[in-house]
Amino acid sequence: MNPAEARTSDKLYAKIFLSFCVCIVLTIAALSAALYTGFEKIALSNIYASEKSSLSQTSYGAKSMIDYSTNYALQIYADPQLDKLLHYASPGTVTEMNMAINRLNTYLNVNYSFHSIYIYSKSSKTFYTASMSPVNAVQAYRDFYDADARRLVERFGDYKRLAPIPRILPVSTPLHDPKTANVYTFVFYDLPGASRDIDNMVVLNVPESWMKDAIASLDRNQDGSTFVVDGKGMLVTSTQSFPFLENLSGKPYVKEALSGSAMHETGYFVGDVEGDRSLVVYSKHEATGWVFMRVLPYDTIMGKIDSMKKTVLIVCFVILLLGLSVSFFLSRSLYKPIEKVLARLNALMKEKRNNDYQLKQNFLRQLLLHSGHRWQPNLEAEMKALDIALDPAGDYVVVLFVIDRYDAFAGQYPFNDRMLLKYGVMNIASECFDGIGGARECVDLDEKTIAVLASGGALTETSIRNVVKSVQDSAERYLRLSLSASVSRIGDGLAGVSDLYEEARLQLEFKFTEGYRCILHGRQHRPQATAAFIYPAALEHNMLETLKLGKAEEAKKVVRRHCPQRRSARLHRLQHAVQPARLLDQLDRGLYGQRLGTGRRVRLRRLRPTDASAGDAAGCPRSF
Repeated sequence: MNPAEARTSDKLYAKIFLSFCVCIVLTIAALSAALYTGFEKIALSNIYASEKSSLSQTSYGAKSMIDYSTNYALQIYADPQLDKLLHYASPGTVTEMNMAINRLNTYLNVNYSFHSIYIYSKSSKTFYTASMSPVNAVQAYRDFYDADARRLVERFGDYKRLAPIPRILPVSTPLHDPKTANVYTFVFYDLPGASRDIDNMVVLNVPESWMKDAIASLDRNQDGSTFVVDGKGMLVTSTQSFPFLENLSGKPYVKEALSGSAMHETGYFVGDVEGDRSLVVYSKHEATGWVFMRVLPYDTIMGKIDSMKKTVLIVCFVILLLGLSVSFFLSRSLYKPIEKVLARLNALMKEKRNNDYQLKQNFLRQLLLHSGHRWQPNLEAEMKALDIALDPAGDYVVVLFVIDRYDAFAGQYPFNDRMLLKYGVMNIASECFDGIGGARECVDLDEKTIAVLASGGALTETSIRNVVKSVQDSAERYLRLSLSASVSRIGDGLAGVSDLYEEARLQLEFKFTEGYRCILHGRQHRPQATAAFIYPAALEHNMLETLKLGKAEEAKKVVRRHCPQRRSARLHRLQHAVQPARLLDQLDRGLYGQRLGTGRRVRLRRLRPTDASAGDAAGCPRSF
């Protein structure tokens, strides 16, 4: 297997192995993501259900506070001992007033859930007070220390009866140190009818601790925080971060809870709470319009899920390693039969490619030699089958390239390297001939000759000569080969290609006179010998006699005078012209090592016909 086939084989195995790996990884990743997402949703749902129950119980604390305050307010309003404080301009004697005030204090003392109790009477314009802080029990309306209470009386229509009103209450101290108390105020009064004023009012102030104790008793998870906001986003239970009645409507998580509670009574979401990712559970209390919110840090509640995620990841990693090992051996077992099929297929493709190339080359050789004897329809079918894009009716030109100094070339390179170099010359010729357009085919004629059959395009003598020169220069530059070229005339039709080839082949005989890297073409003017060639028998006789006498220098002068006179003759005539030199070879065999009368040792150089045909006429005298 050659390196290219080995690389292709390795690529196929890598693709099979990678396919298994990708399938395993995607399966594990999808399964892990599904499991983790499912676990997360289940955990959030369970936590939501638990916190929803807790918030429901917390809201029940608000309901119990409302019910408890309602019962007390109705009981105070219906108490006969307090009737004079509510309805009369004067409660009677001092004793009767003290008895009524004591009765009011009794209501406060028997229930520590209240911070203070007010009774307002329109008839007397007086507030009667029972409070845990030291205040005057009887105060005029305009001098009452709780200014918000006066506003409740004046704007009673803005508030619901027996509904909690969060507010901050001023607290009197003996040292006159200003303090406040966070309370929920409940008011009860008779319906005024057509009047714009009310006759009396009972005011109960429940401390904030009621709700905070209810929240604390039900808050089992100390990592989170629970607080309550009204419908406008005002905080009605203070926290460590925000004071009582802080406006939280601008907080994104409060906005989302308020908007969610407007559509659903309960719900949850995951978002940022003061910079920390948290789970927010909310529940709306319909009677008050309050929204109870529970905030849990997401990392805390997802701790178990994270540990489970790590376990799942470890298991998935182990499965991945096992899967990769199995896929490695499985891909090996699957690849072996595929490898055999691919090896056979590659061998068949290579054989077919070489066979197609040989068929194409043989066809083109026969086309150059016998194009005039081929039947036109059959010729076109064969050309189409061999992927030859030549136009049978177009213009054609045949260019022959011959490797100069072939004997030295053959001695320098082995056969396979010579074939590769010739293939490189054919590629160079094909690329250079692309510049003139049309179609072209390169033919490997023999060991030193390459033919280019070009058709169509800009076939002019100038363009062809330029392309041929480009091929010679490129071969010299990239392959270090010297090429001589013979260009035929431009013919018409595929039937005359063999004549063009014969013309170019005969022109190559003039390579002997033109020299290496020459470009021979049909319209080149060459002066021919005016008289018929006559074999120089007398010259042969005189040269032999001269050599027998040992006068080698005179024989050289004769040959040097004789060869330049034949530079204008064709090659076969020049071969006759150097026939005396061939006789020198025979004479050399007989006289080599023989001493003549001069006492000199004679050795004659051989001049073979192949040497004459491979070189040029200028080198003929130098062969002696």
